[in-house]
Amino acid sequence: MAGRSSRGVSLPAVAVLAAAALAVLKLTRTISWSWWWVLSPLWAVVALVLLILAGILATAAIDSRINRTDRADAPASSPAPRRFPRAASAKRSSPQSGT
Repeated sequence: MAGRSSRGVSLPAVAVLAAAALAVLKLTRTISWSWWWVLSPLWAVVALVLLILAGILATAAIDSRINRTDRADAPASSPAPRRFPRAASAKRSSPQSGT
């Protein structure tokens, strides 16, 4: 891993550079924006991470709820979990040799 070079630029790096450039412009009084707008590239990255995390949590909650209702529907005497039926293409007979 130490010898691997990266050619792409990550989103957090771009956000930090943009925020730094806007901060320099704000401190030199070239722009008169609010600090909220100057630091908005950093807030955008934080918001994106939070949205991704919320999506992962929502997916996990939905999956948990689906699995819970599947277990509630299954009879108590059935130890084997339900399985999906195989597709017709998966039921191929083995090739026969000899004739």
